[in-house]
Amino acid sequence: MQLRRIVLGLVGVGLIYGGYWGYRAIWGRPTNIGVFFERSMIEIVMTDPQMISQIGLIDNTILDFHSGKLTDVSPSQTMRQAERIRKNLDILNAYDPKTLTEDQKLSAKILNWFLSDAVAGEPFQFHDYPVNQLFGLQGEVTNFMVGTHQIVDRRSADRYIERLNHYGTFFDQLIESTQYRAERKIVPPKFVITKVLDQIRSFTATPAKENVLSTNFATKIANVAGLSVADKAALQADVDRTITGTVYPAIDKLTAYLTGLEAQATSDDGVWKLPDGDKFYAWRLRSETTTDLTPDEIHNLGLGEVARIESEITAALDTAGRPPGTPGMRLDALAKDPAYLFPEGDEGREATLKYFRDVLNEVQARTPEYFSL
Repeated sequence: MQLRRIVLGLVGVGLIYGGYWGYRAIWGRPTNIGVFFERSMIEIVMTDPQMISQIGLIDNTILDFHSGKLTDVSPSQTMRQAERIRKNLDILNAYDPKTLTEDQKLSAKILNWFLSDAVAGEPFQFHDYPVNQLFGLQGEVTNFMVGTHQIVDRRSADRYIERLNHYGTFFDQLIESTQYRAERKIVPPKFVITKVLDQIRSFTATPAKENVLSTNFATKIANVAGLSVADKAALQADVDRTITGTVYPAIDKLTAYLTGLEAQATSDDGVWKLPDGDKFYAWRLRSETTTDLTPDEIHNLGLGEVARIESEITAALDTAGRPPGTPGMRLDALAKDPAYLFPEGDEGREATLKYFRDVLNEVQARTPEYFSL
């Protein structure tokens, strides 16, 4: 009896300790900072079904919980992500640097910069245009379906259709995000909205069977073994019905909203038209350059570099006896001078390859002068 009590007591202590460790590893501050590093990245990925598919490690496996979903693009999700980043920065700063290995210190420094930069940019988390003509979410979601979602069996084919059925929610969130920004005077220039409208009207003007979402599905499912011709035809019909009944109406809602927004938009562009545009610009520069230089200092640095390079080009061209003119004109003439071109044919091809190999070898040899890692 006494032995039993001791064993049960040890098991109880183990469960309590394990539960405490598990709580800290998942929700609190993990004892091991390495666990925290991994959790920080996993948290970001696990809330983004499309990113998980792009990574491509667990799609169509027993761990696949995501491939029938689209990413949440609502303002509330953006704010939840910001809150998560603030929390993780607080946790990171609670670790005592004296207890960390050199590798952990380096990882902590990198993660601290990443999180601190995101926190500094939180006031500007909506200073962008999720709907735009170049890489707007309204087009990227279809690019994702075509380029990333893989169909290897019946289940992944069904998941493709599930994702199409999520277009309604996705585009509602996209409209909500655009409207949320518009209420804060963050509106795309009129020419951006006009181009987006042209794109999405063209997309929905195509009959469902000819739409890329349908033709792409047909191409992918044709290579799936284990599905009968009848099964493939039924799935294809389901895709086409979903495009007509869900995808197109979702995009039509965005079309209606943007049509109204287009009437309110101006032709101003540039971040200076946004609320606190100057502060946003300064933050973006710091984020992209990792320096604390002001926008004016960076601009003047650029002007100085242009002047220096032009001076060196001019001196080199003068020494080479090239005809006078602006640096651009002189370089253009130089690029067309047969004396400075490799010959055509195999001889020229080999000479070109040798030249670039020599350049790369020189770069490799001098890299340690500039980079420690």
